[in-house]
Amino acid sequence: MRIWTLQSLALAASIGLCVLGNHAVAKETAAKQTMTLPEQVLKQLSQARPGDVVNVGTFELDRISTLPYEKRAGGPSMVFSDDPEYFRVPEGAGVRERVEPGHVRVYVYHVNATTDSAKRISTVIENLGDGPLTLRFKRYASTGPSTDYYKVGKEGLIEYFSGKVPSQPLVVPAGKAAVLDPRMDAAKVQFDELVHGFYDFEVDQPARITVLQTTLDSAAVDANARIKEVLPPRKGSGAGRGLYHTTEYDITPGEGHVYDTAEGPKQIVLADGKTDPWIKGWDSSRQTSVTLAGNYGVIYRVRLEYTTSDGRGLMLGLWYPPSGKKWCEACALAVAVNDGRYKGGIVPLPRESTTFKGRSSVAVIQQYPPRLDQKKGVIELIYSPPGASCLPTPLLLIPVPAGDH
Repeated sequence: MRIWTLQSLALAASIGLCVLGNHAVAKETAAKQTMTLPEQVLKQLSQARPGDVVNVGTFELDRISTLPYEKRAGGPSMVFSDDPEYFRVPEGAGVRERVEPGHVRVYVYHVNATTDSAKRISTVIENLGDGPLTLRFKRYASTGPSTDYYKVGKEGLIEYFSGKVPSQPLVVPAGKAAVLDPRMDAAKVQFDELVHGFYDFEVDQPARITVLQTTLDSAAVDANARIKEVLPPRKGSGAGRGLYHTTEYDITPGEGHVYDTAEGPKQIVLADGKTDPWIKGWDSSRQTSVTLAGNYGVIYRVRLEYTTSDGRGLMLGLWYPPSGKKWCEACALAVAVNDGRYKGGIVPLPRESTTFKGRSSVAVIQQYPPRLDQKKGVIELIYSPPGASCLPTPLLLIPVPAGDH
């Protein structure tokens, strides 16, 4: 995974990076004066269905002012494994962490970088307790292997949000180990192929979790017993590894603000590392604190109340500032959203193809009609930073004509 962060507006003008956040006063004032999109673009946005991509032409989306928000942190502990991102040895481990009984999340993102033959990439869970360990999945996603990394990341979010899980619990005797995900364990991962695992589960005993690569002729649990040390991290490759305790955020507008379409377009910036700092954790293999660059695996639950005093509807979407940079050519993801003009649910972004690209592209998530009853409407969105795509992917709130649906 490779990350682009948001800098200043002046820096963006000089080197072409997208920016949001700490704008100079003059720049912010100018931005607020130019927040009217062309009428034809607004019409296209109002007519778009969830998953459609609309080109806004020369309008500079990064000039849209940000909507301040508050965060309430929580969530389960997460074992994150993406450093080294590429396994360059026939056998080795990317992470090894102890977890306590309760709700646990595991995020796996690795590529086989050995050229001699296919390999096995797997996650092993060891029972450190005195009695049998029972594991019950709450969320489950296992995608790849494939060299289409965008497709793998997007399908992983779709599967995770779907809520479909293995029906039978995993039982591990005391002192024994087992494979967490038989589907990934059975895959023959060729050179340069990515595997992606995203799991939430409950365990009733303390456990140790290891993500590893080994040869196809070796069982993962046997390789786990042989591996004594975790591979060293590789500078410049991977988002991080270790155990993280803050893994979910409830996002609401600052100070209970109710957004009104009369305010004009706004954007909400998540997982950029500045407006929304990246989470901190601990890497037991090196006994050091670590940062998860990108907040991959973190779940954001956005709840926004809105009104439409000017009679306009509201389009919820997102855009992709890093497009066009090396390793950041495109974006592919999925979100879960509530009902609006269209039925809610999982929305692939984009809907008709794997990816979308370009700083002038808006991926539409949902349309919300004007509130003719003058009551407040509610937007509810579940978002997680998309694996294989650079960040951020800011959310957009754009008032649109009410009669063009």
